[in-house]
Amino acid sequence: MQRHGQRLYLKVITRKTGNAIHILDRFHIMAHMRQAIGEARAKEVKEPREKGRDPLLTKSRWLLRKRGENSTEQQESKLAELVKQSLKAVRSYLLKEEFQLFRLYESPYWAKRFLENWREKTMRSKSSP
Repeated sequence: MQRHGQRLYLKVITRKTGNAIHILDRFHIMAHMRQAIGEARAKEVKEPREKGRDPLLTKSRWLLRKRGENSTEQQESKLAELVKQSLKAVRSYLLKEEFQLFRLYESPYWAKRFLENWREKTMRSKSSP
């Protein structure tokens, strides 16, 4: 019922607003990144377990959700070990952390260049599940 209602709501908005542009703010981009990291991490924990191996990302859920500047020394050490592995969840985490730099740009020109480069890097990384 709720999804049906949402579709109707979106149809009415589209009809009434015409050429409105959908804008994603930093909060929603970060939420999407955290979701992608969580999905990639869950998959990278599940697959080794199904093959009888110990997953590398066990007990790393909150580490990968947390902002790097808020990590403890122990978490930074574990993250440094994880970065050495070629894991989608860790690549996604690094892209998320890099995106945090966007808020530091004051010049619209350089902010746009940063976003274009970051988006291109994100698309090439194939980190998104």
